[in-house]
Amino acid sequence: MDFFNVVSLDSCKEIVKNNLPSCINDSEKIPIFSANGYVLAEDIISPDYFPPYTRSTVDGYAVIAKDVYCCSSSIPAFLHCKGKILMGETPNISISSGETIKIPTGGILPNGADAVVMVENIDELDGEIAIYSPVSVGENVVLKGEELKPNSLIAKRGTKIIPLLSGILASVGISKVKVYKPLNVAVISTGDELVDIETDATNGKIRDINTVLLSNLLKSNGFNVCYTARIKDDEQEFNTVLSSALSAADLVFISGGSSIGTKDLTEKVLSQGNILLHGIALKPGKPTLISKFGDKLVFGLPGNPFACMNVLQSIFLSVVKSLHDEPIKYTYAYTTINFPSSPGRTTLQPVKLDFDGEKYLATPIFLKSAHLYSALQADGYIELEEKAEGIYKGEKIKVYLF
Repeated sequence: MDFFNVVSLDSCKEIVKNNLPSCINDSEKIPIFSANGYVLAEDIISPDYFPPYTRSTVDGYAVIAKDVYCCSSSIPAFLHCKGKILMGETPNISISSGETIKIPTGGILPNGADAVVMVENIDELDGEIAIYSPVSVGENVVLKGEELKPNSLIAKRGTKIIPLLSGILASVGISKVKVYKPLNVAVISTGDELVDIETDATNGKIRDINTVLLSNLLKSNGFNVCYTARIKDDEQEFNTVLSSALSAADLVFISGGSSIGTKDLTEKVLSQGNILLHGIALKPGKPTLISKFGDKLVFGLPGNPFACMNVLQSIFLSVVKSLHDEPIKYTYAYTTINFPSSPGRTTLQPVKLDFDGEKYLATPIFLKSAHLYSALQADGYIELEEKAEGIYKGEKIKVYLF
């Protein structure tokens, strides 16, 4: 393998896809109470109706709509009240023309009724109900199965479970779901200059950003960070920590030390495995290195935090999402200025989005090395292809959202 014999972004993704550990597709069934944030490993089909019965959406009176078509505030319709419906009970009475029944929000609509008049639009007069507002058929009513019927598709494989979805699953009696098992991952930061985040960064030292940044990015995408370490530029320590990481995790992410330099040990240590690539035609992210130890991949990522995050998101996470059919979030926008790319390399350009009332506008954010606060202002990034010379003002572009 010739180091820095760069490969294209697409080729890199293919290499990652073909070499991920087999457990990347392992799944398990878990209770919906603990499924938030997990990704579905199968389509979810409704076994029941939702709502399970036709019910009122307001407090009021169940009526036959044609009985109140012509009523108004000055000429009310008068109906005989047959009683009331209680929550959680199936009505044992029905209504005919000229009759009504009091009904609470969520109450089951009685036979014969086809609409509900809100309680605000009636007067009670000794068993008679004066109605001052007409309603149409189906007004203030939700029908049985209006949202879901048996065998309806609720959610596709690859959908990330959010609280609202878990509530929908509960509504049709689904208590467990099949999800992708979280892979165990290790995060290692390298460099003599790194210190703990609570330590003063003096005399050329830098607080360890990447361990926090990468760990939280991986956790937010459903991975279990089971091992972290910060190490000096020491080969023996590097080997020891990598061995521990490989024992604990399915995937290892190392930041720093992947470029060519006298003290950069990542390439030397990862040469003990099978190096799949060293160098991607990508800006930022050119010095990325990937090696395989048995069934496990080890990523040597750039030390620059934003470059490190971008490589992880645009390569590793995008590949995993595609394997699981998890949608990658994006939108379209129009550029506000002309700006160049780097011909020969795919450029990942962060942009800030604004909405002008009709469309999204994308303004590039040009970052210097380790400009993290500036990166925080970005809403996403665009991919400029290797052959692109740049983007013209007003051009429609695809923005991948952070």
